[in-house]
Amino acid sequence: MDQALLLQFAALEEAHWWFVVRRRLVLAWCGQWAPVGLSSILEIGCGTGGTLRRLEQLFPDADVRGVEIDSAAAAISRSHGCCVDSAKMERTPADDASVDLVVALDVLEHLADDSLGLSEVFRVLRPGGRMLLTVPAMPSLWGPHDVANAHYRRYTRRALVEAVSAAGFALERATYF
Repeated sequence: MDQALLLQFAALEEAHWWFVVRRRLVLAWCGQWAPVGLSSILEIGCGTGGTLRRLEQLFPDADVRGVEIDSAAAAISRSHGCCVDSAKMERTPADDASVDLVVALDVLEHLADDSLGLSEVFRVLRPGGRMLLTVPAMPSLWGPHDVANAHYRRYTRRALVEAVSAAGFALERATYF
């Protein structure tokens, strides 16, 4: 990704209504799980670290790490003090059954084989672990933004539920926001 564009994105992630609102929702959902004692959190596709930094604040006693495919974005996240590995979701650098919570925000649609990405998340989660996943919805909304961002698909609720269930997950909640 172009470095100037990446820096613009990092600034945008802090102030644009879409990122701010999504982050509030995600942190509220994650906060519900705080009482169960999350010790290991992994954000896949952490970008420049906007959400990752907030997860570190929300869970100060947990091992909070990120995974980012774009090395320049990972470097920006690291410059903010985050622990980030450069890797693909399909090859998540974590041991089997080692993570309590995986957060993947708008990542799955970038994978040619979404089942492989979901299987990797299932592999790294501890028994009883959770995944918080967001994806672009409504295939009817497909447009230039999806093409520019190299999306393979948009999801209906049903298609996402089927993909998540096929990977072995027991679904707690699936909703549009």
